Amino acid sequence: MSYLTSLITIRDNYVAKLEAISGEDKDKVTYSVDGRSFDWVGYTAFLSKAITDTNRQIIAAQGASEISTNLTG
Repeated sequence: MSYLTSLITIRDNYVAKLEAISGEDKDKVTYSVDGRSFDWVGYTAFLSKAITDTNRQIIAAQGASEISTNLTG
């Protein structure tokens, strides 16, 4: 798997996690990532930042000036 492909997979996994917890009927529980605990709002902020950061890495890896911001693919 190439570096770019790995980055895209990582980004898509973050997007899937964000989509999975974003429904109105979902419980707003506490989440843990690498030993850090987040409330629901904090976790969604963490995932959003991770998506943005990974998009920047994808852009750098592609040498492109922009990337689709469509979170569903």
